[in-house]
Amino acid sequence: MYYQREIEKKINKYIDSPEIIAIFGSRQVGKTTILKHIYHNSENALFLTFDDIETKILFQEDIKSFIKLYIEPYDRIFIDEFQYVTDGGKHLKNFNSLENKVDKAAILENFVFRELVDKDVKYYRNKNGS
Repeated sequence: MYYQREIEKKINKYIDSPEIIAIFGSRQVGKTTILKHIYHNSENALFLTFDDIETKILFQEDIKSFIKLYIEPYDRIFIDEFQYVTDGGKHLKNFNSLENKVDKAAILENFVFRELVDKDVKYYRNKNGS
């Protein structure tokens, strides 16, 4: 059974904006569950996890191919286990710096914010499982 959390309302407020939304919090508080719930209620969406080593390596080593394969065909991208990526924030900046600007919303779970200093990122802290 899925219990809607307050954070989901906040995410939905920005879901159609081009910014990247990130969810982070303690282990086992339901971040992936929220991502999957929003994903299943989205059209033309893709759910990725960086638990998949090939997806993670493509993101880290060939961001242009990653964008062409996983970002451009979709309106909304969900990425789980983002903390497994090296220099993830640097690569995310490439989403908006390519020749053809990508105007997509990505929702990331366990995003490491110290890597990002970009104003294009909005985030919500998952407090006490809410």
